[in-house]
Amino acid sequence: ASVDGSTMITIEQDTASYPFHLIRWPAKDYEPGTVKRLYDWPQWMRHFDQYGNPTDPRHEFTGVEIPEVSHSYSYTMGLFPVMNENQVSMAMSTLTGIHDALWNDEAKLRITILSMVAAERAKTAREAIQIVTSLAEKYGFKGEYTPGKCLIIADPNEIWLLHIMAVGPLWTPGCGKPGAVWAAQRVPDDHVAVFPNGFSIGEIDLDDSDNFMASSNIKSLAIEMGWYDPKSGLPFSAVEAYTAGRALPMGTLTRKWRGYQLIKPSLDLPNPDEMSTMKGPHAYQYRYPFSAKPDKKISVADLMKINRDQLEGTYLDLTKGPLSGPFGSPTRTLGTFFKVDGDIVQEARSIQGDVTQYTQVCQMRSWLPNDIGGIAWWAPGRPKTSFYVPFYLAGMNEITDQYTTGNHFEMEWGKTAYWAATFVNTFAEVMYCYIIEDVKKMQDKIESEAFAIVPAIDKTALELYNSDPKKAREFLTQWCNQFADNATKRYWEFDNHLIVKYHHKYINEPEIATKPKMPEEEYWIKQALKYQKEVRKRVLPEVGEQLW
Repeated sequence: ASVDGSTMITIEQDTASYPFHLIRWPAKDYEPGTVKRLYDWPQWMRHFDQYGNPTDPRHEFTGVEIPEVSHSYSYTMGLFPVMNENQVSMAMSTLTGIHDALWNDEAKLRITILSMVAAERAKTAREAIQIVTSLAEKYGFKGEYTPGKCLIIADPNEIWLLHIMAVGPLWTPGCGKPGAVWAAQRVPDDHVAVFPNGFSIGEIDLDDSDNFMASSNIKSLAIEMGWYDPKSGLPFSAVEAYTAGRALPMGTLTRKWRGYQLIKPSLDLPNPDEMSTMKGPHAYQYRYPFSAKPDKKISVADLMKINRDQLEGTYLDLTKGPLSGPFGSPTRTLGTFFKVDGDIVQEARSIQGDVTQYTQVCQMRSWLPNDIGGIAWWAPGRPKTSFYVPFYLAGMNEITDQYTTGNHFEMEWGKTAYWAATFVNTFAEVMYCYIIEDVKKMQDKIESEAFAIVPAIDKTALELYNSDPKKAREFLTQWCNQFADNATKRYWEFDNHLIVKYHHKYINEPEIATKPKMPEEEYWIKQALKYQKEVRKRVLPEVGEQLW
């Protein structure tokens, strides 16, 4: 489904407290008998508490120890593992809408530590699934936000979706039953799939091992909990059993619908408002497809564009309407759901979140050695106003400080890619519809340069690799860090440019203090008149303009 035959996955991490840095974990060799202690790595408030005080990211020892492997693979981590040296790449979303009855207080292992162990031990996506699920079944799966998580796991040849959940309050360590319930489905080779937070796996064919895997209790637990009746005559569907047949949350439906609308407009799917009351096969709830063959093959640039989407041009366009303000800001930090005078205002959750801490586009290429084949295109902050740079994460030795340091509570001008991008994002709110056009031009300069030069970097790295793999890794490390540092420097210069151009809410280029025109100006002036009369209670005399 991709333009060049690579597999690709992308993710946005959308919570204000999430870390935005990259962490490099080197490969290691271990003596026989070495034990690995598993620590709890929560998503929320991992490095700092809500007041900015540093915390230990390994918040506590889980009590679980497992044998070390003789050799662990290097990998790079954001909130979760991004890519290891075998090009095994991961992304995570939360399973919203599932039964709260699945929570278990005795479970030991969150998806974070499970995915970290898989990243340092797996050569393929299938191996990663086996590592995650076997540990979760033995020691118990511990949810966060909800009792379940979705892990997208890819290698140069396959992409899998793993749904994994806790098993309810009665499970205890050592009881002899699995401490997790899970199902995994492969994305077909010529398909693209969209997985916002929410359950996506329906009917499971365990006779088709090329495309499905599941725990032994995937059906029996649903029967035991009363969520599926085998006498009903209906086929077993994991999504119907574990969500009680309910429609998924509107924020999930909107993003899934919009993703498919951008990837395969010919599907002409019903919009989220329409589909939430529709029925599908077997009288189940109507569901959007698990995956679809795109109308055209997808590129890295396409995924970047999708990540930046704010529902522009749709009936839910976030750059339109009163909450966008007179300059069309898509940000909705006040929320998307309001009750007013007994009625409801429902704004949409777009693909880009209000508090995205980073996005990644992982590109895995089977025709190149792993060191060269795996690229993570990384953008700190909100992608709409940030910039992507390529990191050959499978082959790099280290990552520049601009992408591995910094925190949410201290901005040092000229330092860190996150703050360079976040300043642009914050300042863009001043006059969004104007500033975003400058941002697009700047993004295109940086990203088009990267797209143009990557084939040459591939070629040079491959020539070096064929004679000395170590020199190839050194070359990739040097080039990636130089490119990233240069891009970050240019973005800081761009910050300065924006301040000068738009200070005082004027446009100061090419002339000084040109007044901007508001989009839909008549609407906004009428809103000002309404506010003046109804809130300020001002009724002005009908006199000539010269009075004012």
